[in-house]
Amino acid sequence: MARRTKVLIVDDDPMIIDLVTEILSDDFELESAGSVTEAHAKLDHFFPNIVLTDYSMPAGNGIDLLNRIKKFDQEIYVLLMTGVGNKIVAVDAIKGGACDFIEKPFNQDDLLRGVKKAAAKINLQRMYNDVRDRSMQNEKLAAMGAMAGNIAHELNNPMTVIQGRCEQIEMILDAGTPDMSKVKEALRNIDETCDRIGKIIGGLKKLSRSTRKEDHFTHTSLKEIIEDTYFLCKERFRNHNIDLYRESIPNDIIVECHCSQLCQVLVNFLNNAFDAIVDDEEPWVKVGFEDLGETFRILVIDSGNIPQEIADRIMDPFYTTKPVGKGTGLGLSISCDIARNHNGKLYLDREHPHTCFVLELPKSQVKISDDPELKTAV
Repeated sequence: MARRTKVLIVDDDPMIIDLVTEILSDDFELESAGSVTEAHAKLDHFFPNIVLTDYSMPAGNGIDLLNRIKKFDQEIYVLLMTGVGNKIVAVDAIKGGACDFIEKPFNQDDLLRGVKKAAAKINLQRMYNDVRDRSMQNEKLAAMGAMAGNIAHELNNPMTVIQGRCEQIEMILDAGTPDMSKVKEALRNIDETCDRIGKIIGGLKKLSRSTRKEDHFTHTSLKEIIEDTYFLCKERFRNHNIDLYRESIPNDIIVECHCSQLCQVLVNFLNNAFDAIVDDEEPWVKVGFEDLGETFRILVIDSGNIPQEIADRIMDPFYTTKPVGKGTGLGLSISCDIARNHNGKLYLDREHPHTCFVLELPKSQVKISDDPELKTAV
């Protein structure tokens, strides 16, 4: 069953709300609010796709609400209802991010046409999001496929260590007077090996988890994300004699993000670096980190160089330098999408002497509930 588009009607005149409700009720799921403050409160639980708001209201106007909505969710479509001849307000609304305006007094056909036009744009966006999510998941599966053999080997080794240590403990205990110091040493080794397995599995879980745009951001240790990704990829690099380094990251760097998506960007960076330098002499890759206060940077640098003509196109969707069947050309494009979804940016540092991709993100996502001015308004 298709999802119904949600419309929040905002007007301080109950008769206007009743009229608009009557016009739209057959085609949309509706909720109403009599003020900017009430509309703000309903954003958190109704999650509208479209907000149809009057311009002139007590204690705030439609432009105020538009600005708040754009802080809350950039993809909510806002239609402003204005008085006839109020073109300046309409222009300001469009500049501020409104998708359209409707003049009062309006007739039923004009209102319905305007809202349906916004709904059609939303449906196109939903289709795009669905395709993007499937592409993102396919890229994850491709990345996991590239590492599958190495991951299996990386898991088999510690399992062999655990089995061997268990046998060693059994032999020690079967002796007449067991040496407990050797038992403790073997148990410590098992514990360290289990931790190694846990990091690999942690990386797999972060990478494989499916995320959608509407999923909530979570506060997570950046060190944990990078460590898990590093342990997920390092065996593949080691098996091909590529040195993989990582800078130390403080334990107290907490970021608000989609862990799976951030892990996917890092894996994309590392896999691209691997493919670019695997046949070079003395290849190396380094994962760097820069703390900029409210933001941070993750840098993935490799020993190679990207020619200018490739650098100019490398972020384009479907562009790839890999042989047919080796890459989709979507990895960096999807990673750029993820960066934008986190209010950040991803770019190639062309000034660096080696290939250097940079992911720059805020530690906290800007939300309507974090604005002190908006807290006092609720």
